[in-house]
Amino acid sequence: AIMALLLLACAGGFLFRSLEREAELESYRFNRALYKSITDSVQFEHCEDPAFQEVGFCKRHEELEDRLRRFFSRAGNSLTDQRLWTWLGSFFFVIQVGSTIGYSSQVAPQTAGGQLAAIAFGTMAIPLAACGAAFAGGPMLE
Repeated sequence: AIMALLLLACAGGFLFRSLEREAELESYRFNRALYKSITDSVQFEHCEDPAFQEVGFCKRHEELEDRLRRFFSRAGNSLTDQRLWTWLGSFFFVIQVGSTIGYSSQVAPQTAGGQLAAIAFGTMAIPLAACGAAFAGGPMLE
């Protein structure tokens, strides 16, 4: 059962990468464009000039940029590639689904195909993980 789960996770690594990776990269592009749009909308071109750096608006602008970076990081809308849907990330996702430790604790499929595949993989991976756990824990119970 454990080997079957690992093989399923390997297949899931390829499948989820192909279904989800481009959507993940597109979300980073969108987040960066949104961040730039927000910061550019309140940008004052002279804040780079040393004579203006102590002006309250310029100081608050730096604080705004810092707060926005933290917001994007915490809100799951990262500005940088977190590599969630690479082969390894996808492999881990299938193991995570099978073990039921948190389908969407960190990542969840965004595409319709990925969501359907998660359901299909869950119906296979959860029983395999349960059988593997029962098999591995059986000797401990005796």
